[in-house]
Amino acid sequence: MSWEIIFSLGILAATKFLFAPFVAEGVFQIGYFDAILVTTIGGFVGIILFTFFGEGVIWLSDKIVYGVKRLYKTAEAISSENANKKKFTAKNKLIVRVKKRFGLIGISFLTPCIISIPFGCFVGVAIYKSKTKVMIYCTGWLLFWTVVLNTLAQFFGFSKYFI
Repeated sequence: MSWEIIFSLGILAATKFLFAPFVAEGVFQIGYFDAILVTTIGGFVGIILFTFFGEGVIWLSDKIVYGVKRLYKTAEAISSENANKKKFTAKNKLIVRVKKRFGLIGISFLTPCIISIPFGCFVGVAIYKSKTKVMIYCTGWLLFWTVVLNTLAQFFGFSKYFI
């Protein structure tokens, strides 16, 4: 297994974990335990990065978007646009429902597969403020989903449906 494969699979696991086990088996033909190791490490690195540096990433992206908008619009247009900014998407509604019913455990459960690691860590830190708690819960559920998804990919052959 080359470093390029490990690195690309690690980046995929850190950002959109759901696809990483299926790509590991279907595209790269990595064995079960190697796939578990690489996807777990990639997901864990993603959790660490997005938990501790997520606020900086959000701040920087807001500044970049504001700077680009400023090039093309007047200040009044930008401020009136930001005043009506709330958008309720299906993902936002799901997060609010899970937060009200299950709290941090529910958000952490959905983070690796459905929500995605970056977004789940951003939401967890924004709502609960405790970065260590968010990291612990997300890591626990990451380990669970690693075993489940790699088992589905390797032993039940579901990777042919994803690739």
